Amino acid sequence: GGAGAAAAIAAHDEGAEVIILESMPQGGGNTRVSMGGFLCPTNAQDAVTYITGLYEFSRSEFDPEVIRVFAEEAIKNVDWIKSLKEGTEVQIYGHAGFPQVPGAASMNKYLVKGKGKGMTVFAEHLWSLLTYAVEEKRKIPVLTDTPAKNLITNSAGEVIGLMAGEGSRDISIRANRAVILTTGGYEYDQKTLQNNVKGFPIYSFGNPGNRGDGIRMAQKAGA
Repeated sequence: GGAGAAAAIAAHDEGAEVIILESMPQGGGNTRVSMGGFLCPTNAQDAVTYITGLYEFSRSEFDPEVIRVFAEEAIKNVDWIKSLKEGTEVQIYGHAGFPQVPGAASMNKYLVKGKGKGMTVFAEHLWSLLTYAVEEKRKIPVLTDTPAKNLITNSAGEVIGLMAGEGSRDISIRANRAVILTTGGYEYDQKTLQNNVKGFPIYSFGNPGNRGDGIRMAQKAGA
């Protein structure tokens, strides 16, 4: 999805050798079935105020340092999106979901411009741009139908690679720097839903590849 594409692009541009593993026949994740929007606040301080307010309003735990870094990087999103392909244009389509929270005026939501309208079309505009940036511009290899199975750790508990594939296509990959998990949630794993979400049955809207496998792999490695 978008998180995996963005992580791959950022790692590649910092000099890493990158490979993407995708469990489904094609990429996209929930990004491809979303509105295709992205956030770009007008300034970092107001964004920190707003996001902190959301956590406090919902009485949720939060890390102030993570919020600060998120805000400082999020204000660069429009420029980053435009840098992925020459001629890319964006437009504002929305603002803060909770306008009564302090700092809300800074929160702008954007779409990638293109032909056609509608949620699915807007999502395809963003995904096509990310796909171009990953596969065409940077030539990052993407292995589809290759679900990750287990993270491999050394004696110190550090992640040094992973096992992936199905059946006779099992492969092992050594990671010289890192393994980045961008695996979505678990909305298509009934057992995890029953154990963690109140109410039954739960009907999901999203990518069927979100089965919680990445979360379980991380937990086995100590997360």
